[in-house]
Amino acid sequence: MGKVTSNGITITGKSDHFIARTIGSVEQRRNGVSIADALDTVIHPEKVDPIRINENGKSQRFIGKTAAVTINPDTDTLIQANPIHKSKKAKEVTS
Repeated sequence: MGKVTSNGITITGKSDHFIARTIGSVEQRRNGVSIADALDTVIHPEKVDPIRINENGKSQRFIGKTAAVTINPDTDTLIQANPIHKSKKAKEVTS
């Protein structure tokens, strides 16, 4: 906590969903994302998507070398993290 993203958001919290995504899941065959990779993604992203608004509020996705991390810019809370697989990397950065 207290880290600042590339666009000036000071991270103040993390959701249970973010924690679950960093750990991963054997049942769902989902790899986790290391805290180091998540931090590198929000501090040194290759791409930052525009803020999106839906029924859950605002979110902004940061895409890095190894992960995509989503933050709520209103609450400064980490929402989720997903590993980026090499086959999807080119598509993530260009879309």
